[in-house]
Amino acid sequence: MEILSKATHNASNLLISQLMAFLVLCSYLKRNVLLLYPSSHLTTTLPPILPRETRAFLGESTNMDPEDVEASSKATKDFNIYSKLMGRLSICLWPPNQHCINTDCPYVKKNKPLKLQSVKEISSILYTVSMGQLTCEGCKVVYYPDYFVKKDLHTNERFCHYYDVDMTPTVLQVATHHFVETALARSWRNSMLYGA
Repeated sequence: MEILSKATHNASNLLISQLMAFLVLCSYLKRNVLLLYPSSHLTTTLPPILPRETRAFLGESTNMDPEDVEASSKATKDFNIYSKLMGRLSICLWPPNQHCINTDCPYVKKNKPLKLQSVKEISSILYTVSMGQLTCEGCKVVYYPDYFVKKDLHTNERFCHYYDVDMTPTVLQVATHHFVETALARSWRNSMLYGA
């Protein structure tokens, strides 16, 4: 709150609920905002300028005036804060990583992985109990929510590589335009095993 007080005169008038709403919305918008900046932009830092539409949306959604939106943005300028507070929230289905992890990528070899930048939206159906595709500009590896496609340098064949993550993904791609929430897939499996 001290950082916020330095950034705006109205800090004492802001409600905790407004700040929490601001953080939740920013966690949803984070990756969309980052796409407006070059792939060399660090994914852990706030872009120098939030798009006008984003500022207007945040202001209207949180009932903050433009000065308070700007102050809240500056006070929470470390984008990691959104991930730590809100977990993996997302409007779109995104790959779990924000940088290229292809060991054959020239930028990864130089220990300067690029932010995944080129986006291709795919209209899809998500089968769920309750509730894009990105490309590295350096090596052209395509990243999906649960795997990435990498070409073998010797044979030019393309292979799917599932992410090496400690937890099971929440969504699995089962066809080009079809995704299934893992919880629903488990439910289907149990129905098949124990159904009458």
